[in-house]
Amino acid sequence: MPYVRAMDGESIDEILKRFKKKCEKEELFKEIRRRLRYESRRERERRRLHRLIRKRQAQLRKAAEKGRR
Repeated sequence: MPYVRAMDGESIDEILKRFKKKCEKEELFKEIRRRLRYESRRERERRRLHRLIRKRQAQLRKAAEKGRR
């Protein structure tokens, strides 16, 4: 769990902003959302495959764009 120490003269808003950044960096919110509901092995695999397909398509688009130049 990330933590932040308040510095002298720092407002609550600044402290919260730093805390949120640390949480995002550690992907804490993503983990919490993932654990909120049960996900079967099949759903996890489907999500993983979908992510790989999107990644591959982006690579192909980038290569095609680079070839046109």
